[in-house]
Amino acid sequence: MREEIRVGLKRMRIEGYEDLLSGTSDAGDRSVAQLLTDITNAEVVRDASELQDIFRAENRLAAGTYGTCIDCGSQIPYARLAAYPTAKRCLRCQRIREANRS
Repeated sequence: MREEIRVGLKRMRIEGYEDLLSGTSDAGDRSVAQLLTDITNAEVVRDASELQDIFRAENRLAAGTYGTCIDCGSQIPYARLAAYPTAKRCLRCQRIREANRS
């Protein structure tokens, strides 16, 4: 995961918007260059967020709170943890959180 982030960051520096254009000024080329830049940025953000989730799950494991919902304190079912090992909320609390974020 860390290597993917490093590669993405390196690609962001090397494949800057200007490099992707290669001296062209065509609107289509600019759109593609911007799209590629945005995708690279989104991949790096996603990977960094996933790595943070892993670190937080490791911290909960060390603290003895892994598998306990951070909102209601109930046990997170094994099936949820098996599907999503970094889950910090039970499904009920996660649904409530997602509904409130909209």
